[in-house]
Amino acid sequence: MTIVRLFSYIAIWAALSVPAGLSAFAQDQAASQTGEATAEAQPAELIPLTTPFAKCGGDQIDLGFFLYYAREDLRFIFQAEGEQIDKNMRDTLEKVFFERRLYQQAMDSGFEKDPVYISRNKLMESDYLSRLYTYHHFTQNWEPTEERLQAMYDEQKEKYHQPLQFSFKHIFFRTIDLPEDQQKSNEAESRKALALIRSGSSFEEVAESYSDSERKGDVIGPLKSRKDDPDKAINPVLEDALLAMKPGEVSDVIKTKYGFEILKLETLDPEHYKPIEAVKPDLKSEMRRTDFEQWQKDVVNEHWDEAVKDFNSDLLFDSNADKSAVIAEVYGVPITREDYLFAVRPPRKEENETDEAFHQRIIDEFKTGLLRQILTAEIARKEGYEQIPAYRMLTEIQRIHSVQQEWFNRKAKEYADANKPTEEEKKAFYDENKALFRLPQKIHLLVMEFDMPEHDKESKYDTYKAQTIAQNRAEAALKRVKVGEDFGAVAKEVSSHESAQNGGDVGMINNESSVVPPSVISTAMRLEDGKLCEEPIKSGDSYFIFQMLGKGEIEYRPYDDQATQDQLSRRLEQNAQQQFYKDLKAKLLDGDTVEILYKDYANLQPARVAPLDYDVPKN
Repeated sequence: MTIVRLFSYIAIWAALSVPAGLSAFAQDQAASQTGEATAEAQPAELIPLTTPFAKCGGDQIDLGFFLYYAREDLRFIFQAEGEQIDKNMRDTLEKVFFERRLYQQAMDSGFEKDPVYISRNKLMESDYLSRLYTYHHFTQNWEPTEERLQAMYDEQKEKYHQPLQFSFKHIFFRTIDLPEDQQKSNEAESRKALALIRSGSSFEEVAESYSDSERKGDVIGPLKSRKDDPDKAINPVLEDALLAMKPGEVSDVIKTKYGFEILKLETLDPEHYKPIEAVKPDLKSEMRRTDFEQWQKDVVNEHWDEAVKDFNSDLLFDSNADKSAVIAEVYGVPITREDYLFAVRPPRKEENETDEAFHQRIIDEFKTGLLRQILTAEIARKEGYEQIPAYRMLTEIQRIHSVQQEWFNRKAKEYADANKPTEEEKKAFYDENKALFRLPQKIHLLVMEFDMPEHDKESKYDTYKAQTIAQNRAEAALKRVKVGEDFGAVAKEVSSHESAQNGGDVGMINNESSVVPPSVISTAMRLEDGKLCEEPIKSGDSYFIFQMLGKGEIEYRPYDDQATQDQLSRRLEQNAQQQFYKDLKAKLLDGDTVEILYKDYANLQPARVAPLDYDVPKN
């Protein structure tokens, strides 16, 4: 399979993968953008979405239905070669036709009279119609003037202020906590390193050879000055030196309480305001959101008197109310408490918000949310939106998806309840699949911990220095053990872990233990008996080194343990559902009868497929 063809199908999936509940406008934009990207190669004739694609017995689907119904499967269909592509396609088509037959079985059984179906279908159709109404009456016509954008920019200009920022590289020579002779030696090394740089050596190469910092030649930043961000400022001595330099310049040796530094200024961006062109997308997004919120309120206010009857806002807050209780009727369509609970995520009360203000916010959100959705959907119906091709196809797809899934879940549960496993079957499954009930393996571990010294955690510079000190101590201890010193003796001398007095011995532990971090345990699990870790592991504000002494025997959760019984019940129920799926599929569908009508599907290109039609048909 060629790379071009693979990317073509990735593009198809990307264009079609907009979830069914999202706005028609977003889907239209996705389709049009895909078309624009390949406009030069686009043929004169687009393939209609109504093109016959496949059939199974008397059931036939067209290209558009397949692409949008199976959009989640498209990415997998063509990730194979040769005959496997055909198999992937046939498997997907079998799934599509099977789900269509499940849907039909549900409807033939009277599912359209089920209260859950009626409520969900009403909300689904209203959602689509409302979004289409929004697309035609707000989205298509919304375009801010340059004057409005400029005025908004002027009002919010301080929001786009950019403080001075800088970035740098450094070479660090540690002196803190070192003997005086070592401090003097490191100072001499700093002078030597600077001389090398001044004579033409690369700053980065000198940093790699001389620096005690783990950031050997790496860029640090961008950072703000201590005036603009005092909580995260670097050492003032270093900041003052950097801000007195020009990008590319290298400082003299600078002394700090931690050691000696050589700095190289990488970038210096003076304070400024972002120009309007740079922030115009943000301005448009904010203005559009504000305008849309106002448009929502205006639509509700304009139609309230004629549309809304018997609005009982108290039902929004009455948790004891019957789910069938009607909160309001909108153009004769009831909005029940069940509709509200399904469609609306209950908002949370904000800190310091009064009960009265919280309740009013819920009412306002209900009016501009679910109530407006039902209201605009009914107006859209009167304007013929139910005849829009995109609406008809997408609602059909969503209806089949949701109904077949709900119907299958109900039938599968009935099957599972009628075929509960016997005690003998459960015990047999446990014995045959014992690995599923394996307990986390225990290991015998020796540990040393090295804490970072007290430091300003808001300062990147102080944090970096503290990390370096802890890491160096851990590396020094690890080196001592590697050259032959006893781990336990070194642990008693230098480790801060609670096990230090026991020579670092934490006993037999597993990955559920809180004695040492999970990252230490998972790394130790991969070591052979008696082996040391290769390097310290950082976790939180500490570095750890460790030695794996040995692993315990493999243990299994007992059969009569409650956790085992719960896991057995879940697994056997899943197995029953899978078996039910296979049996039902074999009963409802003969895979050999699936016929692909669109023979050239393997060469289908996204630019050749017609976009969805969101226009209201003309009479």
